Amino acid sequence: MPTVRDNPLQIPAGQEGLARFIQTKDRNAPPYFAGRKRLLSDIEDACMNVWHCHENRLTQDKGLTRMVYGAPGAGKSSILEYLRYTWEQGAYMTLDAAGRERPGPTPSLMYFGSAEAYLLEEFFEKLVDVVTQGQTKDVFAQISETLRVSGGGDALLVKGGIEHETTKRHDAVRATLAAVAKALPPSKWKRPVVVAIDEAQNMPGDENSPVGLLLQAFHESHANLPVIVLLAGLSDTKMRVRKLGLSRLSDGNANSLNGLDTAEVAELKAGFCAHFEIDLGRYSDDFDALLQRTDGWAAHLQNCLRAFSKVYLEAQCRIEAVDFTRVEQLSQGSRMRYYHARRSNAMKDSAGLLGMLMAQMTGSEKREHILDMIQRIADDNASSRSRILRLPRGMTEDDYYNDLIHSGALQERDDEKVVCPIPSFRQFLIELSRPVTGADSADDAGHSLREAPQQLHYGFTWDALQRIEAAHEIQPAP
Repeated sequence: MPTVRDNPLQIPAGQEGLARFIQTKDRNAPPYFAGRKRLLSDIEDACMNVWHCHENRLTQDKGLTRMVYGAPGAGKSSILEYLRYTWEQGAYMTLDAAGRERPGPTPSLMYFGSAEAYLLEEFFEKLVDVVTQGQTKDVFAQISETLRVSGGGDALLVKGGIEHETTKRHDAVRATLAAVAKALPPSKWKRPVVVAIDEAQNMPGDENSPVGLLLQAFHESHANLPVIVLLAGLSDTKMRVRKLGLSRLSDGNANSLNGLDTAEVAELKAGFCAHFEIDLGRYSDDFDALLQRTDGWAAHLQNCLRAFSKVYLEAQCRIEAVDFTRVEQLSQGSRMRYYHARRSNAMKDSAGLLGMLMAQMTGSEKREHILDMIQRIADDNASSRSRILRLPRGMTEDDYYNDLIHSGALQERDDEKVVCPIPSFRQFLIELSRPVTGADSADDAGHSLREAPQQLHYGFTWDALQRIEAAHEIQPAP
């Protein structure tokens, strides 16, 4: 099986596709895929298991929900794009445990944004349409009749939501799913369905809300349907999902996305060069050096490859004429925009405190230890006149921690350790908090952090970014 799949964006191979590739946005998938094999294999194993139970009329396993979480730019949306595209082509992205092509029908991926998932009428319409291929109206009439006869019609989920008390909401969710299962008997299902909810950290409600009850019902396989829920979001998706009632989500079913490792970056390099027919020749090491400076972070890799493509086209696709220093400067400009965009108001208001926190973290701390560190740093600087050395006004350490999680400055890994997921982002936050000259006091340091134009190792300042953009005619990020 090939290690690189064609892109859902349908970017042409060879040199003609490079100009189009340069124009792609950060949230779009690149024209190849590399890495994430363990995660993808787990998702596709679950799809095959749910279909096996369906075909053999077995009771579906419980706890089928899968979660993918990570900081902005980790590649969550790309994973959903590739799964949907590859499955639509009738292929799986991974091999089975024995190293063979997976048998049986490939899943259908239903994509929702977090706000869309809350519109339950649209959710069920889309599910019915995927299964019946255009017979939605007739099936809905059957569902409505089933609920009316069973006495649940006044709380029909697909008629605008449920506004009744908690007990009736529970009953209505189960009644609606039972009606859907009756209207969609096993013979109508041609493939398993994956309900993918992107930006899942923004899902509304609690464990007794309609969306929470629906997720619980699928997680517990109440209707015995061949459906798997796949949640993708920022690191605080884990906290949001607990509030929606999925407190028993298995650790093995939740996967944090980190940077690609060395082998995965090498696979990415091979896929990129093969797709665009680029022969690096003796410049392979120069290309590797560019990729190494991205920390393996998906968004940085994408921007680095776009920067290379721009300079490569300007060099008339002659690799010996490529200015690799300029490629790195363009790539660095993208990284700076990315990092500045990640800074929330709370992070800006507490630049000194945040820099100290990042400098003191070792990557071995758990959530409670990070909270203690935040509080200790804030207490140590409580008497300082500089606000940037204290917690933002009105924020507790818990509020601040959650803001850093949501912004991508912190990430809870699968082993419950808390890290800054991108090493250069951590360095960026430390360097933005560092004055040019030494300060004799915390107040002096605070003044320098606010006022001094810093000359930093990575050059992560707006002045440096503007110099790069002016020199290379880069369009500023919107």
